Amino acid sequence: MRRLRSDIRLGTIATLMASKTPLSTSCLTSAMALKTKESNESKESVSSTSTFVLPAEAASWLDTTLHAGNLILTTLTQAAAASPEPFLKAAAGTALVILSTVQAVRENKENFHRLGSDVCGVVYNINCAYDKSVRNGKELSQHMRECLVELSGTLHSINQFVEAQLRRGKLLRIAFSKGDLGKIQEYRERLNAAMALFEFQNTISIHETMVQMAEQQVEMLNEMRKQADEAKRKREAEKERMDDPTPLAVQTSAMVASPSSQTPDVFYGLPLVSEPNRTVNFTQVLGSQVTRNDSQMTTNTNSGNTTINATTGSNNDNSVRVSRGRYHRFF
Repeated sequence: MRRLRSDIRLGTIATLMASKTPLSTSCLTSAMALKTKESNESKESVSSTSTFVLPAEAASWLDTTLHAGNLILTTLTQAAAASPEPFLKAAAGTALVILSTVQAVRENKENFHRLGSDVCGVVYNINCAYDKSVRNGKELSQHMRECLVELSGTLHSINQFVEAQLRRGKLLRIAFSKGDLGKIQEYRERLNAAMALFEFQNTISIHETMVQMAEQQVEMLNEMRKQADEAKRKREAEKERMDDPTPLAVQTSAMVASPSSQTPDVFYGLPLVSEPNRTVNFTQVLGSQVTRNDSQMTTNTNSGNTTINATTGSNNDNSVRVSRGRYHRFF
């Protein structure tokens, strides 16, 4: 009688889901490189590489234990083939190997199946968290990478443990049955701890992201508040400028030309100066000499019945002379 034993290695895993029947009633066909050993009494010989096919019972177990086993198996297969994260890629490949190996266990089947379920579930959840981070444009933190390294080591130990169980003879399997139960429980606890640690690190990463987003929002609010204050200050300054008549009068006067600029340069052939001469001197041959400085006065002098009206400081000659009687000659 021929039977499969140990040394299962992952070569190429391609989950074929072309069957129209549900996973619970169909066989999961996986292309795997399987090294088999034939037992003939005490002698064993290595057979040729063959295709390993999961039985219908194992497929049903996958469907009920892993909850949507098709999705999990497909996700792990894709991660093992093309994940850009090396440790995650190795973890997914090891999980698929363990999942296939536990199907050949003779003793403690249920416990080994649960162990395989835990392995696939942990790697699947971590892969989903990684994909979510990649979609958000973020990379795994250093702490999360360390968690993946530790998980990869745990999965390697589990794989060695399962293969060692398969290499035992029937009597040894029975003898180590209770010891295997304790070992399985230990590995399941280590998987739970690894998953909890990864979730904790993921929570820290999410918290750091939220803190960073909150800081950015605070900066945006401060900038908006600053812009609002600046706009308010400008509005108040504009309102004060409109309410104050002084600046407006200054602007209006600046637009109107001064009278001096409109005065012609020549008045009846006499040149005019821009600045008024504040000193006016009058000299007469007959009568008294009158001199007035920096004043505006009307002076009547006894100068041969001559009346002189003198206005100073206006750059104009307003003298009026009325001659009566004798003719006066001015030099």
